Amino acid sequence: MGRFPQLLLVLFFGTLLHAQEQPHVTQMDLSQQISVGVGAVITRKTTVNGVKFEPTSAGAYEASYRYRILRHLSAQVDYDFFMNAQKYLASGQQTAIRSQVHVLTGSAVFTFGTPFSKRMESFISVGGGALVYVPRDANGLAKQTINQFSIGGGDDFLLTHKVRIRAEVKGLTYKAPDFGFASIRTNKYVNTVIPTLGVVYSF
Repeated sequence: MGRFPQLLLVLFFGTLLHAQEQPHVTQMDLSQQISVGVGAVITRKTTVNGVKFEPTSAGAYEASYRYRILRHLSAQVDYDFFMNAQKYLASGQQTAIRSQVHVLTGSAVFTFGTPFSKRMESFISVGGGALVYVPRDANGLAKQTINQFSIGGGDDFLLTHKVRIRAEVKGLTYKAPDFGFASIRTNKYVNTVIPTLGVVYSF
């Protein structure tokens, strides 16, 4: 696990100790939320056994649904979509596979107030799911599904009783894709960061 997921884990457990002391701003009569957002995808490059994996950065789209179970605990489902190229350098030869990437994530979300503003609410999320790589230039390549672990966090700013702005950063940890080719296989876990900014509707 990279430094980014480890840092968020420390932050998550730290907030458990003092969340009750923070002002809570969530409207309890609104137990459901839907949100849409845009952002970016940034993956840390890695080199293992002579194979260098360096996917390109890209813009991303995200949609989510959150259901509040308890005052500070919710369940959330996310769908992220982006298109980029998976680049590999092995034995002096470079290979680039352009892909559509679908990211499905289910998470437990812990929310807490902040001392900065009564209109702000912060949250930490921990979950997992899958990345589905669909090659854009098929050439006989099959799609590949990879399990992923997710941890993230962010802030909501309330505009009205039902509408809020959400800034979020989500970190994914997963094995680098290889599309079935042993020559570019690393069996190495990589970290991808997806920062997003979106609009939330509560109901």
